[in-house]
Amino acid sequence: RDKFYWLSREQGTEAAYDTMIGSKNGWLPTTVQLPGGQYMTVASPIGNSKISLLFLHLPDGNLTGRGFAGSHYESLQDLLGGGSRLHAVDKQSSYNAQELTGALRAIMQVYQPAQIRTQATVASESFPDHSDHMAASRFAQNAYEQYEQSQYNGQVDIPLTRYIGYPVRDLQPNVSGDDLAKKQAAFFAYARFDGAVCYSMRDCSTTPTYWDYLERQYTDQ
Repeated sequence: RDKFYWLSREQGTEAAYDTMIGSKNGWLPTTVQLPGGQYMTVASPIGNSKISLLFLHLPDGNLTGRGFAGSHYESLQDLLGGGSRLHAVDKQSSYNAQELTGALRAIMQVYQPAQIRTQATVASESFPDHSDHMAASRFAQNAYEQYEQSQYNGQVDIPLTRYIGYPVRDLQPNVSGDDLAKKQAAFFAYARFDGAVCYSMRDCSTTPTYWDYLERQYTDQ
């Protein structure tokens, strides 16, 4: 979709974090140049530097990894499989596979995370995962391994957790009570900015995909 859609999804992410931290102060975005010359947006709640959301503005690669016409059919999956370059939808940056891994590694080196969370690469015939989820997991894994080696010479093992995406629908509900209420509140805060998802308890209860996601959280470990 157009620029207004992906910018709105970024606002939705900020709204979800506002709900989780109880903030109404607004967000301050900054454009930052990465070591490879690419650009990303870093946004933090005003008055709270402990939280940062980083947006690389990479295109949606489509469920199957074939991309969309509006982004020249580029995708993370194609890049991972040998594609030449992936161009950001804001037209400010582009990456080959090595450069994207290097960008993620550079981000890790700046923030020095005590733990890293990413998507999983779980295969499912009944509910296939999105190509972006699985490719992002591979890029994160590659950057993680390079970061541990360069930062700690392989002597420190930083916890890496991979969360299952769409295939979670194959599994039993395991989020309930207060955890479910908080998860729903954060999701509905986001949903106000994304017309492609359900936006209320009543709406989501008739939308099997999102209702299933709200009631479940699993990792591949």
